[in-house]
Amino acid sequence: VYADVDGNTGYLGVALSPARKNWDGLLPVPGKDGKYEWDGYVPFDQLPASFNPPAGFYNTSNNDVVPKIVPGYRLSLGFEYGDSFRYDRVLEVLKGKPQFSLADMQALQQDTVSIPARTLVPLLLKVKLDKPELARARQLLVGWDFSLKKDSPAAAVYEFFQMKLRALAYAPHLAEAERGTFQTFDMGRVLEWMTKPDAAFGKSPEDRRAARDRILRDAFVQAVAHLVKLRGDDPKAWAWGDIHTADFVHPVSGQKSAAGAADVFAVAPVRRGGDGYTVMASGNASLTNTTQMAGASFSFVADVADWDRSTFLSAPGQSAQPLSPFYSNLVESWAAGVGNPLAFSKKKVDELKAHRLSLEPIQDRTHPAADEPFEGVQKGGRPVRERRAFEAVDMGDVGVRERGQDLRLTLEAGQALRIAGHGGRQHLDGDVTIERGVARAEHFAHAPRGWRR
Repeated sequence: VYADVDGNTGYLGVALSPARKNWDGLLPVPGKDGKYEWDGYVPFDQLPASFNPPAGFYNTSNNDVVPKIVPGYRLSLGFEYGDSFRYDRVLEVLKGKPQFSLADMQALQQDTVSIPARTLVPLLLKVKLDKPELARARQLLVGWDFSLKKDSPAAAVYEFFQMKLRALAYAPHLAEAERGTFQTFDMGRVLEWMTKPDAAFGKSPEDRRAARDRILRDAFVQAVAHLVKLRGDDPKAWAWGDIHTADFVHPVSGQKSAAGAADVFAVAPVRRGGDGYTVMASGNASLTNTTQMAGASFSFVADVADWDRSTFLSAPGQSAQPLSPFYSNLVESWAAGVGNPLAFSKKKVDELKAHRLSLEPIQDRTHPAADEPFEGVQKGGRPVRERRAFEAVDMGDVGVRERGQDLRLTLEAGQALRIAGHGGRQHLDGDVTIERGVARAEHFAHAPRGWRR
């Protein structure tokens, strides 16, 4: 997608898309005679393109957008896309008013309104329930705004109802042996069958509606039972975000460590709203897992008129180093949906920077040049030539003595020393004393004795 400061917008479906002769790539074909071989790739000028559409915007949302953006486009570019619910909700918002601010776009990325809930909840509210605890749980859905907010018990009731409903709605269309294993549920089909139950639900319209209502009732009974087992029978404990969390599990987090030592790899779980069908996609609950398993770890809103006003969300942090203060510094803003400044200009970068990290190359001296300075060292009865210091920085007066003895360095203020092995061999295991400056040890087979900063 494209946008510029003059108000132009554009779309290019850029990809290497195979040009297939005699088939569309959806199903397997014989390969014995070359009849179905690729004929190169679709030429660039034949890929879908659009410029300044009448609507004034583009909306993708993981949907099959080519037929919507370029009506009549005939080439088959793909068949498997996400449900249209996120696309439909974005379209609904964008058609709601002519202009949007940066804050409006940030809010839209965090939108948790459920389009399927708008259809299913009214149907459920008409079903007869014979137990007070079921009626009490359903009362949470009366007047609900269909937004899957993390603080909403109604959102949790709906999510568990939706989870149980999918398999039950599909059952009339599946053989008995398939019902326990089939998992590829299409929510669009579920909505279609619940609003207009077909012949698989019964012979007459009355039979079909009765079967549909039984499915809705059974799904709700199972949902409430699951919630009670998970969180107890007090609806106040059913907030969706308390059940639906994003867990940042490091592969070595939770391993046994020294007594009382903190788990430096651990990042605390955060509460989440939404589901797999909301604009803020955070995945759907399953029978065995309610944590977020999919969704955007990074998102941004760009202001093309003033790039420095752009914002971003990312998780869990800017650094992958567990001991860094930036290891998980972004997770709270990501969970809250509060954008961080996305600096573009040098002035903005200087304003926001926490520190400067300089990466300077160090020459590979494993095989030294003939003119490199050496000092003879006696090791194990045979002479060995060892390098005195890296040439990248003037290290001052450096003395190298026998293995196992001390190395004493004198550095100017602000200089640094990097000590590394050659070809996997340790070449220093004595004491290191730094008179002035800073030292860093790397790649020692054994830590130097009496290492001091």
